[in-house]
Amino acid sequence: MPDSPVLTHDDAAGASAPFAEFDPLLRDLLAVSLTAVNLLRPLYSHTGELYDFAIEYLNPAGQRMTGLPERPGETLRSRFPETFSNGVFDLYQRVFESGEDGRLDLNYQADDLDNYFHVAARRSGDLLVASFTDTADQPRTAVEVALRESQAAERAAQAEAARSRQQLTALFMQSPACIARLDGPNHVFSLVNPFYQQLTGGQPLLGLAMAEAIPELIGQPLLGLLDDVYRTGETHYGRDVPATLDRTNTGNLDEAYFNFIYQAIRDDTDTVSGVLIFAYDVTEQVMARHHVQELNEELAAINEELRASNDEFLNTNTALSQAQQQLQQLNHELETRVQERTQELKQAHGEAEVERHRLRSLIAEAPTLIARLRGPNHFVELANEQFRSLLGGRELAGRPYREALPDLENQPFFDQLDAVYRTGETYYGKEVPVLLDRDNSGQLRQDYFNYTYQATHDAAGQIDGILLFAEEVTEQEMARQERETQREQLHSLFMQAPAPIVILDGPEMVYQVVNPAYQRIFPGRELVNKPLLEALPELANTPIPEVLRQVYITGKPYQAQELPIRLARTESGPLEDMFFTFTYQARRNTDGDIDGVMAFAYEVTEQVTARGQVQLLNEELAAINEEMHATNEELGNSNSQLVSINSDLDNFVYTASHDLKAPISNIEGLLATLREELPTPAAGSEVALILDLIQNSVERFTHTISLLTDITKLQQEYNQFAILVALSHVIEEVRLDLAPLLTQVGGHLHVNVAATPTITFAEKNLRSVVYNLVSNALKYHNPARAAEVTIRSRVEAPYLVLEVEDNGLGLDLTSDHQLFGLFRRFHTHVEGSGVGLHMVKKLVENAGGKIKVESKVGQGSTFSVYFP
Repeated sequence: MPDSPVLTHDDAAGASAPFAEFDPLLRDLLAVSLTAVNLLRPLYSHTGELYDFAIEYLNPAGQRMTGLPERPGETLRSRFPETFSNGVFDLYQRVFESGEDGRLDLNYQADDLDNYFHVAARRSGDLLVASFTDTADQPRTAVEVALRESQAAERAAQAEAARSRQQLTALFMQSPACIARLDGPNHVFSLVNPFYQQLTGGQPLLGLAMAEAIPELIGQPLLGLLDDVYRTGETHYGRDVPATLDRTNTGNLDEAYFNFIYQAIRDDTDTVSGVLIFAYDVTEQVMARHHVQELNEELAAINEELRASNDEFLNTNTALSQAQQQLQQLNHELETRVQERTQELKQAHGEAEVERHRLRSLIAEAPTLIARLRGPNHFVELANEQFRSLLGGRELAGRPYREALPDLENQPFFDQLDAVYRTGETYYGKEVPVLLDRDNSGQLRQDYFNYTYQATHDAAGQIDGILLFAEEVTEQEMARQERETQREQLHSLFMQAPAPIVILDGPEMVYQVVNPAYQRIFPGRELVNKPLLEALPELANTPIPEVLRQVYITGKPYQAQELPIRLARTESGPLEDMFFTFTYQARRNTDGDIDGVMAFAYEVTEQVTARGQVQLLNEELAAINEEMHATNEELGNSNSQLVSINSDLDNFVYTASHDLKAPISNIEGLLATLREELPTPAAGSEVALILDLIQNSVERFTHTISLLTDITKLQQEYNQFAILVALSHVIEEVRLDLAPLLTQVGGHLHVNVAATPTITFAEKNLRSVVYNLVSNALKYHNPARAAEVTIRSRVEAPYLVLEVEDNGLGLDLTSDHQLFGLFRRFHTHVEGSGVGLHMVKKLVENAGGKIKVESKVGQGSTFSVYFP
């Protein structure tokens, strides 16, 4: 479909040809019509399809409703795209193509509008005539108002729920743990975060049952545990649990280990509807722990072999000593015995050399860090590949330890090595921070290690070196520090929480943590490190200890609302009736075992007491209401009578004014006939004077009847529907209406209503208020100076105030006056009825507002209208 055309200036000029034939009556009718009328020209695609309408003309009512000029130069699609979805375009297309009139009623909700519209269309030659009007001025039914309020509340609730769901989903998706939600007894995935998705190599999970999505889990304990949690609703904690998974989505199964929590999800009826999974992959930590255990077993075997070799060497040395003594006594047998023994020693030395070579191979291939240091200078005799890799391939063997690792200078390790070499006592370091240049860049980095310095001995039992065993535990230490930080943050939150919180430790319920909010309930009483019944012995006769014991045994949380308990706030204070709303929840350790109870409590004594007082007051009010009900019935009867009387009076005034119009018209006609029949009287003659007096009396009588009609209409104005009205727009309309009078008196109108751009009031009534005040300010201007009228607004809670100030003749307000009285006038040199201010006052007061006036004779007046 081609782009929608936009009418250029020339197009608009051409399009205006049809309007040139409008006769004045039609133009006037379109100008005063309260219904919007527009002319539309069809637009066709290159295939001949009618796909849009150009807006050729809008009458003034249409311009006000749409905010467009008389010749917009736009199309329906570009200006009102919603008409293609709400049925308006379909109506226009159908009417134009069929030639049959059409009509549509719709609820239009766009461009800050929310009203019901009536739309009608008819084809006229090559154009389409369309009219539309809204129902904004019509009072809505109670059902419609309730429906709109319900729809607004529902939309707000849906938006809030969507926002909460988005926040919760973002939290789950950004969590570093593996999180998934399973629905139903078949455990169907309904939520999976990225970390959980990585466990299966990215294969799709959502909408699949766990047994279908991860079939390798069938027969493993994880699925059975899920069934147990779904069936019982009890949370399950798993630690270092093995599982065989296809983690690369290639069909190859790998063994992994997990710490996890399976927690039941319950619906609105407290029925288990699914299971929530929080899991952490601890495969690396478990495998590292197994590897260290195997390495320790190998090292123990090697040490056993070394000790056996040393024993053999000692036995050999003893034999040599005895042989030498025998050699001195048996010289002739010595040579033979020495040769035999020498051969045996060579063989033993060869076997020892083989064992040393095997030991070196084991050390070199071991996954942990191992080094052999010789002598008091800790000469590096051997360092395995793991050790060298840790230091970026740095060469260590054949160099003193201090020279090979200058990074360790000013750290405690050299002193520890000296102490082990000096004393022979093994040194163990656990999670020790070490600064190392691991990539030979000159930049030191802090990591954490577990290590052992163990002295070695020569054949004589003298210390000749040190064996160094080390294992990097940086990840474990950082994780521990993170857990400690989280624990401190949690403790800080507990202590800063505005709600009372305590942690009771062990089955004796010893106060372990007491936050300030809880302590304020019992000022001066020592609680921390005391068992519950020792700190608060008055609880012994209450159900609280048994409730806590059940929470500790079963792990099921307990909640109570406004539970009454007699307690003493201070150590020696009297017992008081207090009310608490609280929750007891079991606390579990890292193994998932219950080791205490957390209590979250709110004292609601004041609220309960206040509610009791309110209840008493309500009972008193109920009795008073009974008395007032009878009085109201009497007042209702009186009010009905008054309404009936007022209605009769309105009917009388209306009927009287209506019935008097005909006789007055007859008299006026007879007077005109009399003037025609009588000879023209001489100017100043008695006949001329009498005719003029009769004419003036008829005119005054006609004017009075007109005023009575206006007053009867005033009651109908009270019921106008209040809407949000643009104040500047109403003032501009009044200025246009009063433009001739403004020019006549040479006046100026100044407007500043930015403080209250809109006012909620019946638009017609607001226009009447502004018109009467501004027209009075111009009519009663001071002939000695140009009329200056200022309209301004301000906010004076709970009102929006509109002020009309003039520099006219002013009013004498010092004496008793009835400025707003019916037919009351202060100046008679200009035309006036004395009804305008009376109507203004009634319109404002009946809407819940008020009007004030300040004035000085000869200086001017200021009228202040207070809109609610």
